[in-house]
Amino acid sequence: MRISLAIILLVVISACKVSESRMFCPIGATVVDHSDLDGCGKMLKTSDGILLLPNDGQLETMAAKTKVVIRYDTLDMMSTCMRENMVVQLSCLQPLSSPPCVVISDVESAPWMKAAIATFHPSMVVRYSYRSQPVYHLFNRMLDRWYDCHGRQLCRENSSQPCILEAAGLENKVEIYVAHR
Repeated sequence: MRISLAIILLVVISACKVSESRMFCPIGATVVDHSDLDGCGKMLKTSDGILLLPNDGQLETMAAKTKVVIRYDTLDMMSTCMRENMVVQLSCLQPLSSPPCVVISDVESAPWMKAAIATFHPSMVVRYSYRSQPVYHLFNRMLDRWYDCHGRQLCRENSSQPCILEAAGLENKVEIYVAHR
């Protein structure tokens, strides 16, 4: 009896197909822009109406109304915005659908790249090929950032925490932006 119940459960569970991004990012949300409020910027509104404020600027390059799936940890801190329900650290952020990748040669041609440069002030931006897709490394004295071709932050690194992409198969290095300071 127990064996047949276990087999039935196994069949039912395996029949439920969940996309990989939904398994790792189980919470649905929408990017909302509250830049019109003092001290606020882009936040995430979950399907049950909770406003989440990520603490690291990951949303700054994403368009308002973008549907995403996320995973987060709640942080015990306050912000200057005070519109959010909680401040969070995102451990997963994935748009539900993405347009095809476009290789950026001119940083002015991609709105997300322009926004990232204006927000994080990198000294240089380098494009690489990683697993046949373009990735972008924004160099900054304090914290480097890596983005995919859609403007999603892949990882951040500093001198004590290197990004895993560094050791991986990065190819075809091309400098696409150098700050003139």
